[in-house]
This record gives sequence, C-alpha cells and structure tokens, in this order.
Amino acid sequence: MKGIPRVPSGGRAADYIARGLKPTLDSALSERWQKFERQAEKARSNPTEKAVHDLRVAMRRLIALLDMIDNFLPRSSALDIKKQLKSRLNSLSALRDTQVQILAVQRLAAEFGVLSQFLGGLITRESIQSKRARKEIQRISIEPMKRQVDVLSSRIDEILSDPSMEEISMSILRGLLAQIFVRMFSIRKEVLSASNDRNERCEKIHRLRLLFKRFRYTVEILKPILPGVSERMLKRMRRFQMKMGTIQDTEVLLASISAEEKRVRKKEIKRGNAPTEQFGAVIRVMTSRLDEELEALLAALSELDTYWKRVR
Repeated sequence: MKGIPRVPSGGRAADYIARGLKPTLDSALSERWQKFERQAEKARSNPTEKAVHDLRVAMRRLIALLDMIDNFLPRSSALDIKKQLKSRLNSLSALRDTQVQILAVQRLAAEFGVLSQFLGGLITRESIQSKRARKEIQRISIEPMKRQVDVLSSRIDEILSDPSMEEISMSILRGLLAQIFVRMFSIRKEVLSASNDRNERCEKIHRLRLLFKRFRYTVEILKPILPGVSERMLKRMRRFQMKMGTIQDTEVLLASISAEEKRVRKKEIKRGNAPTEQFGAVIRVMTSRLDEELEALLAALSELDTYWKRVR
C-alpha cells in the first residue's frame, strides 16, 4: 500500500503493511478512550496528585489523537469531543500545579524552616482546589462522549476502507509531523541563541515543550506503521520531555517562593521588624537548580535531529 511508510528490506515489512492506518487508529482510539474512562473514575473518587496527573495525561493523549483525526477527517465529532476535554483539562491545571509545588516544598522545608508557613498555605489551597476538581470531574459527560467516539470510529472505518483515502490520510499525517518538527527546529534555534535572560529562555523552552509533547504523542500513535520508531526511542523522548517539564516546575516554584518572600518582607517591614533573610538561601538554591537544569537541557537539544530521522 503506497500510503504506508517504506520499510527497510529484510525487516517485518509485511507486518507493517498489514497493520495500515485504519487498524492503527482504531486500536489507538479504543485504548485511549478506555484509559481516559478508567482514570476519570479513579480521579472522581479520590483526586490525589497521582490520580489527577494520570487523568490529565490520559486526556492529553486522547486530545492528541483527536487532533490527528481532525486533520484528515474535518467536520467530525472529533472537534466536539476535543473541546469538552480541553475545557476539563484546563480546570485541573491549577490543582496539578499546586500538588507539584507541595511535593517540592515538603522536601525543601526539612532544610529551610522558613517555608513552613508557605507549605501550609499550599496545602490549604490544595484542599479548596480538590473540591473544585471533584466537581469538574463529575461534570465530565462520559456517556455522551462515548457515543460520539463510537460515531467517530465508524467514520474512520468508512473513510479509510478506501485504499486511496488511506494513502492520502497517511500523507497528511506525515506532513503534520514534519510541520511540528519545523516549528520545534525554529524554536530550538531561538533557545540556543537566546540571551542570558533566564526568563526569556524558560519561556521559549515552555513553547518547545508543548510542541514536543504533541510530536511525541503523534509518534506514539503512529508507531505501528513507523518502522523506525522503537520502544527505546519512545523512552528517550519521554526523558527528553521530562527535562523540559522539570524546568517548567522549577521555574514556577521559584516564582512562587520569590512572591512569598516579597509578601513576608512587606509584612515584617509594616510591623517594624527587620525583614527575614532566610528566603535568600532558598532562592539561591532554587536558582542554582534551575541553571543546572537549563544547562543539561541545552546539551541535549541535538536529540531532536535523531527523532526526526526515525520518523521521516
């Protein structure tokens, strides 16, 4: 079949061709929807840090698949499902950010007692946000969305049963990967050529992370028909993405601690007390950590070229 990527001679070419785009998408849609259903049920009963994280990952993976489908199957129910998921996903972001900060501050507070009050505030915030998250998760309309997914699955089967449409659709999806990569390549150049302004560099890395996440999720979906993609490569991609995510978490936490330092300083001055200098040590530790994480990522940015060679 012309639409399937060429497999090197001597490999399991027949297996890749037999799979095709239609069974690959059918399998991905079924697996990702079921994963989303399971994680939604878990998070409904107990929105712990892990439960919320797993639900958000399941939602992002399903959204990535729907994004793909929307590229070659316009005006389908994919857009409606995607809108609903994104709305709920955004509502869970604040809780996830707070929970990540709590875990980090708990470790720091053992060394820096000045963070105890800040940690208490985070825990109170988490309690409030957890209640909101429960309500948002309860509002997820599983059954109506499931019916839309079933309709979408039938539409995919109908369209991709035509070999010529499968060929065209595969070309569109390979073009989508190329388009995402070109944008990542451009932002990588901006990251490498950025000034020593830490905030500017972190902002560009955040943009790169969002694009890379979309690229990785797309590659994961198409793995059965991309013979150059292995489980080892996917693990490397996850580690690479985690490096960027760690930078994002550290930057957000550093900004929160800096804001807390300013709040406490202002409060002490108003009371006529000498402002505490204990926050300075925490901020120096966090700044040093962020610089180390940035340095490690800059050294790893060349990995992007390796990933493209495997999927092109």
